[in-house]
Parts: sequence; C-alpha cells; structure tokens
Amino acid sequence: RHVEEVWGEEAYALTQAHIEAALAGQPGTCEHEMALAQAGRRVFHIMFIPDLDTQGHCRGCFTLITDITDRKRLEMELRQAQTMHALGTMAGGIAHEFNNILMAILGYTSLVLNDVPQTSPTWSHARQVLIAGERARDLVQQILAFSRQGKVEHKPAKLHLLVQEALGGLLEVQLERPGQGLDDVG
Repeated sequence: RHVEEVWGEEAYALTQAHIEAALAGQPGTCEHEMALAQAGRRVFHIMFIPDLDTQGHCRGCFTLITDITDRKRLEMELRQAQTMHALGTMAGGIAHEFNNILMAILGYTSLVLNDVPQTSPTWSHARQVLIAGERARDLVQQILAFSRQGKVEHKPAKLHLLVQEALGGLLEVQLERPGQGLDDVG
C-alpha cells in the first residue's frame, strides 16, 4: 500500500517532501498537527530514517511517529506562566517606583495640612490630595500583592471599631485645628 493510503491525504501532503528525502537516503524530522478520526487534532513529531542495504542503496524508510500533543500543551502553559511571572515582576517594579513618588506626595501634603489653617481653601484641597494619595497607596499594595513582592496580611477586624475610628478622626479634623480649642471654632 502507498503511504497516502495508510496516513491519509492531509498527513501525506504534509510529510511528502520528508518521505522523498528519506527515500533518497537523507534522514529528517518534522512536527505536524494532523486531524485523526478518533482522537481529533494531534501534534506529532515524525522521524524519517532511510533503510539502506549493505551497499548504501535505499530500500525504503522507517518512520517513527511520536504524539507530542501533551508536551506542546505543557510548553504553552509554561510560556504563559513565564509571561505572567514577567508581568508580575514588571508590575512590582513599577509599583515600587510609584510608591516612592507617593511617599513624597503624602509627606509634603501632610506638611501643608499642618502649616495651613483648616479654614483655608488650600487646606481642603490638600486634604483631598491626601485622601487620593492614600487610595493610590492602597492600590500600590494590591499591585505588589499581585506581583508577589508584597506580603498581604489577612486578619479579622471589628468593622464597627474601624468605622468609629475613621469617623472619629474625620470629626476631630473638622472640629479642631492645631492651636485652637473647640470653643474657638465657629
């Protein structure tokens, strides 16, 4: 039987040049994806080895076919994992740089808040900058956690105490200014 009958038209068309080279005495290899009736699309590594007689004349060729579909899938998954690792490393580097910038912004904003009277529009604007900077800092922590360069600590918290602390701090800021008592606010 002819190779085309055994392998099918598609497989023969993909490997014909390699078969002809092997029949001419040249070994070769190739990888091809082929459709099989029972197994669907599979990837094969095919070796073509000439069968030479004692005088070196080619009598035919041996073909070694190895199904490498699973190996190819694992290689693709490894590449994807390496890409995700690289993205995480890059995100971590950017997050660290951004965090350095944020620390300067938050630090200088805190200085402005301490130096400017709370009744000043500048104080209100600086407070908004501080709030936005703190949100950005939290985002940086999430990016660092994604990149596995930051440690995320999960611990139980009493929500009512956190809300009370946050609201209490805001009320204090609204009611008191450094150098003024509650009686002087008005």
